[in-house]
Amino acid sequence: MILVVARNDAAYDALQKHLDKMPLGFPRTRSGSYRNVLKFIFRNEDEVRVAIHMSYKPESIKTIHERIGGMSLETVQSALESMERHGGVMKIERDGEPRYYLHPFLPGMLEYGILGEYRDKGSIATLHDNTDDFMFKYVIDMFCAERRPFREIPIEASLTPEHGVATYDELYHIINSCTKFGVLHCMCRLGSKLYHDGCKKTDRLESCMVFNDYAASTIKVGIAREITKEQAMEIARKNEMDGLVLQPENTQNPGWMCSCCSCCCGFLHMLKSVPRPADFVHGNFHATIDSASCIGCGTCVKRCQMDAITIGDGKKAQINEARCIGCGLCVPTCKKKAARLVRNAADYIPPVNLDAYKDLLMEKKKGRLGRAGVLLKMLLKMKQ
Repeated sequence: MILVVARNDAAYDALQKHLDKMPLGFPRTRSGSYRNVLKFIFRNEDEVRVAIHMSYKPESIKTIHERIGGMSLETVQSALESMERHGGVMKIERDGEPRYYLHPFLPGMLEYGILGEYRDKGSIATLHDNTDDFMFKYVIDMFCAERRPFREIPIEASLTPEHGVATYDELYHIINSCTKFGVLHCMCRLGSKLYHDGCKKTDRLESCMVFNDYAASTIKVGIAREITKEQAMEIARKNEMDGLVLQPENTQNPGWMCSCCSCCCGFLHMLKSVPRPADFVHGNFHATIDSASCIGCGTCVKRCQMDAITIGDGKKAQINEARCIGCGLCVPTCKKKAARLVRNAADYIPPVNLDAYKDLLMEKKKGRLGRAGVLLKMLLKMKQ
């Protein structure tokens, strides 16, 4: 379905204002590109009207219907089902009945919208070509939020029992604790393949995983392929071998897990461009090098996605801790076991679940001036 732009802009402007009140917000742009995004996801005015009366918290169809007024229950249900297919809302089961809540733009609307329209490259191109300034503004606002929607955990092969790793930082525990699994195309890598030079780390598109409720939803709408727990483990091992950074949902029980590269992932690409990437991530580790054991082979330099490792004058690897995000990619391929992970001085404990994460964002949500202040502090810190 090609994006249609001749719709009631006033209705979409009202929806933008409503979505901007949600935990991760939905910024307005001077170019009006935010309307292109909304029209791609919310296909008619019934959907817009229903969405304006929805929350970031899961609610029953009956609750949503009663709040709207003047619309039949059947129309509300039809709109919710359509919005679920295109990424506007998420459906989960609670106490034996379906409940719906508004998706954030990222992660959420964009993945469902792009991957759901994958066979129609015209739709993807329309969205891609008309949202650059919106994407930039959204990512900036996301950086200014109290917590980013994802965090960084080490690859499994970089950990030892001595690390005392919390279960929420241990990939295989996360997988083992889930009951339903799906794998989907990495949206960033897909975009790089379609519009740029492709990924420099791997030619695999299926690298991102979803669990439990997210798995059920994405499998139902056709953007994820159902897999077994054993297959999820194997995908995790391949991601590790390819040198991808693990970025799960920023909760103790993540519903999704991205495996990213700085050449395709917009967030990692932006991180790599700043002087101190470690200041902008939620993680619990950083790498060190034992110079006595290091032979200066340079393997760790190639594996590092943040340019945190260099070979010094003494032909030994050196780590700039301000650039290290604790992904652990340098550890398992070190021939002399000179690279290892150590815990950060302060522990980062993620919110228990997605509801707790969103409530935290709402509690700490900043207005335009507040976000500008955070951005200014970030820029000043980058110059240090």
